[in-house]
Amino acid sequence: MDTSFSRPLALALGLHALVALAGRSLAAPAVGPPAQPAPGIDELGILVESEPPAAAEPGPALGALAARGAPAAALTKLARGPAPLVGQQTGSELGNAGEAARPSAAAPVPEMAASPERPVDLGLGGLWARAGLPDRPKSGWRTGADAAGGLGAGLEARDQERGLARGGVVATLARSAAIGLGPSEGEATFSVLTDRDGKVTSVSLGEARGGAWEATLGELRRSLARKRLRVPPGANGLAVQVLVRARLQLPSGSRPGEAIRARGAGAEFDVADLGARPARVVSARVTNERLL
Repeated sequence: MDTSFSRPLALALGLHALVALAGRSLAAPAVGPPAQPAPGIDELGILVESEPPAAAEPGPALGALAARGAPAAALTKLARGPAPLVGQQTGSELGNAGEAARPSAAAPVPEMAASPERPVDLGLGGLWARAGLPDRPKSGWRTGADAAGGLGAGLEARDQERGLARGGVVATLARSAAIGLGPSEGEATFSVLTDRDGKVTSVSLGEARGGAWEATLGELRRSLARKRLRVPPGANGLAVQVLVRARLQLPSGSRPGEAIRARGAGAEFDVADLGARPARVVSARVTNERLL
């Protein structure tokens, strides 16, 4: 056997054996049950009382400040030492707080009294303040028919353009009276007033041209005496103006004598007017209407 190979092998085996023995000897000791106190020995409680800190003796710095004429309040503050931090309480303060926290059976519970004159502040400032409604309406406030503002006036004007005005019945009766009693040609304006119930109180003749319109006015008064106009709630009445116009015209709408119009070397005319006689045409429309 080669000795050069056997010696290192024997040395390695010996080292492994030593390491195994050392590991067993260093194993953790077994944990036993906790030790029980010896019988007959009572536990003693020790109360530690903190002594108040001794007042700091004035050092040479305080003496120097006193010699320079420093205020007494500043010297007292320096002698007491630094003030405790916010939220920190001393031992005496803690003791007093504990005694105060204990409720006393004899002491009555004070009642909470609210301040009667203290206003409620919502933090909105004075910009949001608004005055309350007055007890009675002011003299400048609009009532009745004018309370709707421009909306009602716009609707009334639109109805007049469509022929749906409240005074439409006045225009119809005025045209009927003018057909039988009015002049052949001309125009006249009639004004009608009513009360809040729609009853006609006045019928008058305004501007008139082309003949006599008094007979038409009388017939219109008799016709309106049996009628009631439509007055909206809140209005004191209704005022209506009607324009009645009478004219002679041909079937084409031209006036007599204007059927043939010369234009250059020739002439222009409507064949519907050939041999036709002029007819009297009466029209009536509401020109103005307002609520009182």
